[in-house]
Amino acid sequence: MMRRSTLMVMAWAALATNVAGFAHADLWPHRKPGLWQMTMTMQGASMPPMSSKYCVDAATESALISAGQNAANKMCSGATIHVTGSTGTIDATCKFANMTSTSHTVITFVGNTAYHSETRTHMSPPSKYIKSDNVMMNDAKWMGPCPAGMKPGDVVMSNGMHMHLDPNAMQMRMPEPKGQ
Repeated sequence: MMRRSTLMVMAWAALATNVAGFAHADLWPHRKPGLWQMTMTMQGASMPPMSSKYCVDAATESALISAGQNAANKMCSGATIHVTGSTGTIDATCKFANMTSTSHTVITFVGNTAYHSETRTHMSPPSKYIKSDNVMMNDAKWMGPCPAGMKPGDVVMSNGMHMHLDPNAMQMRMPEPKGQ
């Protein structure tokens, strides 16, 4: 259980860094509304890549960027962002509980239908579950329109778990059972 929560800290560290970059949304290509599939791979991790599918529209993306920027502003200091064409870099230092994450992210967009990011992170202090140096890669691609029954903010994890990402609360909540 501890290992999974520690990996979630790493994922949030990378997310905060990426979101800090997307906070300057006008610099970056905007994702096409619809269903996106994202696969996160942790280099050297004993766990397999984690995939998810999520439904996004312009309003949801804007709200998530805003909520993410607020979270990044609280956890991260001095993000440096450079964008040239469809490639951007983000350098940031973020604090999570007693850990400090220093990261360098490169994000490359392929139009508005795909992107790849690679985040190199140094965690201090390292823990039993997190090495001091890590590399996380995210590959995302547009799959088409959101399917029936899926609305913007809905996420389906690779294990089949359904969640709804509430951009106003910046937290994931389980959707209410139908008929209640």
